Amino acid sequence: MLRNLAFASAGVLIGMTASVNAMDTANLAERAGFLIGAARYCGMSARRTSRVRQWIAANLVIAAGTRQVVYRFDDFINAASSASGDGDFSVRCGAITDAFATLENHVTRSHRRRGDDR
Repeated sequence: MLRNLAFASAGVLIGMTASVNAMDTANLAERAGFLIGAARYCGMSARRTSRVRQWIAANLVIAAGTRQVVYRFDDFINAASSASGDGDFSVRCGAITDAFATLENHVTRSHRRRGDDR
């Protein structure tokens, strides 16, 4: 069930980033921030998470026309990445890292389409 939730979240994020101008930027900031923060919590490298974070932050600024939404995004990243580990949060790491990898692949394909090979 948790694996399905993580993949569903990644799918929604990919759909949202594809048409970010037509959606609620606050919702994208929350979902993406949680996923990136959870990936950090689960041991994903800072290099990988920061690359995806920069891409999403740039799209949020373009869609919202303000950096305020990026502050909310960063708040969710920080909250999820500094979780205490109480409860079953750590059990979800397999699904979280799989969902993050799906989002990361989408970001990589987007960079290639634009000729931006970072």
